[in-house]
Amino acid sequence: MKCYNCRKQVPDGADFCKHCEADLRTQDDVPHEEVARVLAQMDPAVLAEMQHLAESCETAEEFVNAIFVGACPKCESENVGSFEEVVDVEDPTVARCFDCGHCWCTECDRPVEDPKVSCGHWAVCEECGKDDECPYLMEATSCPKIRKWLKKQK
Repeated sequence: MKCYNCRKQVPDGADFCKHCEADLRTQDDVPHEEVARVLAQMDPAVLAEMQHLAESCETAEEFVNAIFVGACPKCESENVGSFEEVVDVEDPTVARCFDCGHCWCTECDRPVEDPKVSCGHWAVCEECGKDDECPYLMEATSCPKIRKWLKKQK
């Protein structure tokens, strides 16, 4: 079988990839039918762009960073990652640049001074109270309330 992370050949039934140490026991968390349904509903141009991006990334982590984190807004480096794996950092939307050290919120692009503290825009979201019903869930900067909050921050 192939490792889902680095795409290198590993023995069938292996718990971890011998090349990149990915945990192979958790690779099927999302049923393939659900993934297929989501992909079938995507705009073909977006799907083609994602396919190109996936093919150009060496690992699954690099692909996820390219989609959810993007390039550093300060130095434009693509050597970036989230704080998901860092102890005491609970906001998965806070990203960091491994080249310049810049930290920012991937939802609103605002710099984050202390990655252990959630971005201030989340307080605006909590006050609104729409949670999963929010039409701006994946586009925080499109929300009029977030835009107003961001203007106050400048």
